[in-house]
Amino acid sequence: MITHGDRSRDRLTDPADSLVRAAHRAGLRYLDRIALLRIPVRDGALAVASPATHPRPQAPARPAATPARHTQVHDDLLVFSRQPAPTEVADGEETSHE
Repeated sequence: MITHGDRSRDRLTDPADSLVRAAHRAGLRYLDRIALLRIPVRDGALAVASPATHPRPQAPARPAATPARHTQVHDDLLVFSRQPAPTEVADGEETSHE
């Protein structure tokens, strides 16, 4: 499953925990979380482009200190497998079907 965190009310929210719980209830087992980069790596660093600046003559003046911008650079790949179906084994019974 591919997902990503979002910013809401100046807080970063990560849906992975709730998705893993929901998948577990659906019979899946969580295996791994892999970052999927959206941007290239150049010279050993993420090549994040600066936000484009466009002159806006009617835009209000910005305060001297602006909040830090969040740039989304990756998505998350959540890897699951099916959980084996529970089997009932009686004492002393053979479990193979050979």
